[in-house]
Amino acid sequence: MQKEKPYKVKLSIMPFWSPLTPPMGIACLKSYLEQNGYNVRTKDYNAISSLFDFGGRYIALMKSYTPVDRMGNIAMVGYDVLMAHLIAYNNRDDFSLNDYHELVRALILNNFFYQASDEAIENLCELVEQFYSLLAVYLINDIKEKDFDVYGISCYSLTLGPSIFAFKLVKKHFPEVKTIMGGGIFADQFNSNSLELQTFAQKATYIDYFLLGEGEIILLNLLESNFQNVPRILVSDKAVKKVCLDDSALPDFSDFDMNSYPQLVAYSSRSCPYQCGFCSETVQWGKYRNKREEKVVYELRTLTKKYGKNIIVLTDSLLNPNIDKLADALLEVPPDERFYWDTYLRVCDMADDMEKVKKWRKAGLYRVRLGLESGSQHVLDLMDKRITIDKIKSNLQNLADAGVKISTFWVVGFPGETEEDFHETLDFLREIKDNLYEVDPHPFYFYPSGQVDSESWEKIYGYESIYEDKYNDMLMCTYYKLNCQPCREEIYRRLELFRERCEECNIPNPYSLIDIYHADKRWKKLHKAAVPMLNDLIHSSSSIVDEYRDSILLK
Repeated sequence: MQKEKPYKVKLSIMPFWSPLTPPMGIACLKSYLEQNGYNVRTKDYNAISSLFDFGGRYIALMKSYTPVDRMGNIAMVGYDVLMAHLIAYNNRDDFSLNDYHELVRALILNNFFYQASDEAIENLCELVEQFYSLLAVYLINDIKEKDFDVYGISCYSLTLGPSIFAFKLVKKHFPEVKTIMGGGIFADQFNSNSLELQTFAQKATYIDYFLLGEGEIILLNLLESNFQNVPRILVSDKAVKKVCLDDSALPDFSDFDMNSYPQLVAYSSRSCPYQCGFCSETVQWGKYRNKREEKVVYELRTLTKKYGKNIIVLTDSLLNPNIDKLADALLEVPPDERFYWDTYLRVCDMADDMEKVKKWRKAGLYRVRLGLESGSQHVLDLMDKRITIDKIKSNLQNLADAGVKISTFWVVGFPGETEEDFHETLDFLREIKDNLYEVDPHPFYFYPSGQVDSESWEKIYGYESIYEDKYNDMLMCTYYKLNCQPCREEIYRRLELFRERCEECNIPNPYSLIDIYHADKRWKKLHKAAVPMLNDLIHSSSSIVDEYRDSILLK
């Protein structure tokens, strides 16, 4: 590429990713690169409802064919099938139509454990065909002016198929454009030590460079190199300087239609100070570091005021190290500028102190997202969670009493989870049901590298491919399962029992705004101190009435 710098850069994210907030990653890259003299345009294809709606349509179609006793958490596991189906579509011409259809059948069999009918397979394939036809229309319209020299996509597991499709299309029309792939997919499935990354890179000839880890500096270095004498796979490892978060610019959302998002997004730290066995956050970000509280408050005030939003999501892996000092700083925000914030938190000693919880609530804490993972102390210890069942109970009680919405994440089928362990979790759900705003159960996923405990699991249990080799070729990588108990089919049986228990206890798992509306109504009925409903925060142009928040007197 013989182009005078600075290059014009186009960055995007493909469906299917949550449309509730604008994409943080490419917004941060835009602000950083433009500080360094580059022209950057960003595009969020998730915000195009006609594209995003295909995800829900696919799940609904699959649900119509799936036996009731095989559904599990279909609202989430169904996207695992969709993810793989979207990848396979890009390679279907290299295989027979029968192989393509049989792969989709194998995806359903290995995730829901029943034999799908020919009608189901054909209709699901037709829907994927329709999705890609529409995506092509939007992509061609966006690239036809060829106002860019570099095309980058921030990619996650669920967006891999559409990302492949977009890279192929861009290279077909403009082979001279440099294509770059980054994003969270390189924290687990395609981490730097993974054979899957090498396999994928060899097959994905339409992608020129792969950026692994924190992207600002390695992307800038690539652009500054004029694409000369640099490896195809660039890793933001210990040898690469990290962005100073206290000097970082606000994420740049200027290219997005902010009316498409009910919530804003920001962050106060990167990486995680903990090392749970199944997690890959530290693989993605490296060593934990955070911003000064004063800078965080300035950014939150600036963003909420600029975009007229009442709620902002903090995307920190965990806010525990910062939450108390941040709450102190937010209490200084004038009453007419106050807003709410939503964050990820870990069960901790601080939340056992009701005075602290009330302080957080008065400072605007709206929702916490807790990784509870299991109701069995044995499993929590296997995970190295370093929390107890009693601590979980007391944290939940205090947060719920303060009206804070509590979303919880669970892992079903962790290696070594016994039937007794699992039933302890089911019993625990029934016990704490009124203090749970939401539950989101996930089956245990295994990657040969990329998780904290990947290597030890491999040595203890060994692993094997879930699918046949010809299907792995179509999927461009191999998906694995551990050779241990509980086995994969048992994990998904337990997931179905987990779902049934949640239905019995009337604990929701909302995915859409209408689901959230009904979940909010339940929460307000259960807890007098409940935070305002999200619908009210979205549609109110003035300050929200929150009598409990106003009545809190801090010691």
